[in-house]
Amino acid sequence: MKRRLIFLLMGIMLLAGCQGAAEQNEGTTETEIDTRVNLPPEERENIAICFPENNEHNAKLAKELTNSLWRRGYNIILNYAEDDAKLQAEQIAELTKNDIKCLVVDPVDGGSLSFDAMHEAGIPVVNIESPVDNTDGIDLFIKYDSEKAGEIIGEHIISQKELDSANGISIEFLIGENNKQNRDFYNGLMNKLSPYLESGALVCSTGRTSLEDCTTNAKTPAEVTDDLARYLSGYYVDNKLDVLVAGSDVIASGCDAYLVMNGYMNSDFPLVTGVNGDARSVVDFEAELLSATAFKDCKAEAESCAEAVDALVLETFKASDYSNKSENGEETTPTLILEPEIVDKSNYREKLTDSGYFSDEEIYKQ
Repeated sequence: MKRRLIFLLMGIMLLAGCQGAAEQNEGTTETEIDTRVNLPPEERENIAICFPENNEHNAKLAKELTNSLWRRGYNIILNYAEDDAKLQAEQIAELTKNDIKCLVVDPVDGGSLSFDAMHEAGIPVVNIESPVDNTDGIDLFIKYDSEKAGEIIGEHIISQKELDSANGISIEFLIGENNKQNRDFYNGLMNKLSPYLESGALVCSTGRTSLEDCTTNAKTPAEVTDDLARYLSGYYVDNKLDVLVAGSDVIASGCDAYLVMNGYMNSDFPLVTGVNGDARSVVDFEAELLSATAFKDCKAEAESCAEAVDALVLETFKASDYSNKSENGEETTPTLILEPEIVDKSNYREKLTDSGYFSDEEIYKQ
């Protein structure tokens, strides 16, 4: 079982903790935060984080969430479940027996988890990223608007390829696993692109335009490259591919590698899009291989989550503060929906590097 108890005993982070308490929950004073931050690790209260797998996006989100919670005076127990729903259920069952004050969970399978025991133990639960289904044991759901992500990618393609006056622009799709996030992304994308597919402004030679046809279980760029080699075999021999839509930056990197290996050069390189704004996207932007990504700011997501956790632990949390609700079986869950933004070659440095969002080590370790 991959489990790490993270004690970030660095003076610079303690300093950041004192400086980073500008926005606190109602009922949490700077004095209270300072008191908790100065506690030794063994006296701090524990917050547990359960994530599905240790991929690049989850690692960045876990890092930012760990930093935000540490600055509020908590210890963090971080679990990755190796994309195994049974393992994640076991991790959560074990955590219920431990002295934790709150759980943050991104489920492997949203329909396979029960929080009844945790609920009975009085441990609040924040669901992040992917929804947990059919339970009243979730206090708050935090997510990025994946449908909006699809829409802004669609708008980018429409603008860059001037689809309102175009005809026969070739396009292919490789979205990712068939989960709620990707279904929402696909729906948003098709909200924008369907009229152009119907008019012939966009043409998908493989015919792979349904969500079922353009999903993939590939986890690495190399696996994506293998997928594309199968999907596109026999197509685009005498003509060029113009647009390739990927459901993540990892998939986009695999698409870029495939295109380079198949002779596409800067002058005729397709418009390739991704999702998330991962560190690898910076490398692809710099190489002029990526046109845009739907940026989901992990720092903003982590800060929102840490504020909610703090309020839940201190019992100052108010569900009425969250106007959005998510259907959860017969229950509704208070929901915070964050807005992604388009990042392209014109602003990627501002958003991803000059801002300090990624360090050089994060970017170039790829």
